[in-house]
Amino acid sequence: ANLGGGAEQLIAMDMDRPGLCESVLSDIRHQQVPSVPKATGLLVLILNIFLPGTGSILAGLQANSSATVFIGVVQFFLFGLLLGWIWSIWWGILIYNKSKYHEAVLLGISIYSQQ
Repeated sequence: ANLGGGAEQLIAMDMDRPGLCESVLSDIRHQQVPSVPKATGLLVLILNIFLPGTGSILAGLQANSSATVFIGVVQFFLFGLLLGWIWSIWWGILIYNKSKYHEAVLLGISIYSQQ
């Protein structure tokens, strides 16, 4: 059946886009965290220390990253095993460190370039 050019392109784009599971695994593997403003980054770190996962959820909501929100929920539920708490603190540190360069990220400037 011919769906029409637009519908076929839309289906092809959706098939190429990774699902939530692939996004979560990729973010964890590459320690890829969202970019948030510096003040939010500090809040995320503090929340992740005292209420594991909540800071990650906040960062994910602000950056529109469903993978980061999901990671925050998993961190919250793994808190009792200590693994979630350690992971949450580490993720908070990564988010805070990236938040220091939020404006550069928004402008597309590499934070790793040497001048």
